[in-house]
Amino acid sequence: NATRQLRVGERLDDVAFRKWLAEAGFHATTAVQLPGEFSQRGGILDIYSPDQPSPIRVELFDDEIESIRRFDPASQRSIEPLPSVEIAAVGG
Repeated sequence: NATRQLRVGERLDDVAFRKWLAEAGFHATTAVQLPGEFSQRGGILDIYSPDQPSPIRVELFDDEIESIRRFDPASQRSIEPLPSVEIAAVGG
């Protein structure tokens, strides 16, 4: 599958999702700066999908998606909250 849909309130198996990201062409990094990168620190998963205008921050509480928001990679500040987001494979 070339896309994954994430929604606030849904459960996410972050290990399986990170595996999908790697298989979908994303590169794991310590801090997301460019399209095609992802990073996880504790319950925060940052993803910069190539089809999105800015990176996405997914905050997890255990295995539940607590919030999804766009953020500025330079300042790390939130831009806007989102109820859901579709993540596309790199080059897909």
